[in-house]
Amino acid sequence: MRRTLAMALRAGLAVMLLVAGCNDATDSSPGDTPPGLTGSYVLQAPVTVFEGVVQSPEGDFHLRVLATGGSLLLARDSSYEHEVRFESYIDGQLSARPRWVDRGQWRARGDTVDFDSDYIEGLVFRGVTNEGAVTVEQDLVGEGTKAGYPFRQASLE
Repeated sequence: MRRTLAMALRAGLAVMLLVAGCNDATDSSPGDTPPGLTGSYVLQAPVTVFEGVVQSPEGDFHLRVLATGGSLLLARDSSYEHEVRFESYIDGQLSARPRWVDRGQWRARGDTVDFDSDYIEGLVFRGVTNEGAVTVEQDLVGEGTKAGYPFRQASLE
């Protein structure tokens, strides 16, 4: 029981960490908004964002984290809202369903989008655009591995 509780706590903490793996994104202040980029995007789920053995003093366990849904809104005023829903599994058993949310300012440069959070201090990250899609690269589970979160445009703003 103690090992299971410790593993669940560890997995829950890993999933709930709001530490984003930062690229070398610099000046993320609002800029000119490219036509066709603003609007609502939907996560192309499910996405396996982490899978591996986690070492713990209480015993190693297999952790699998899936992004099961989410959205990204890129507004004309250069603000963004970002949400991702997860399911985490410990040794094959569902252990948590956390949700990650963020908001801030975005700026497009070429085929990249730089994000600068107003919600989580010091959080900056980057996305890449490609034909109606934005793939955001972040470590949202806190295990030190960035995952690509592919969002497909659902509507224009």
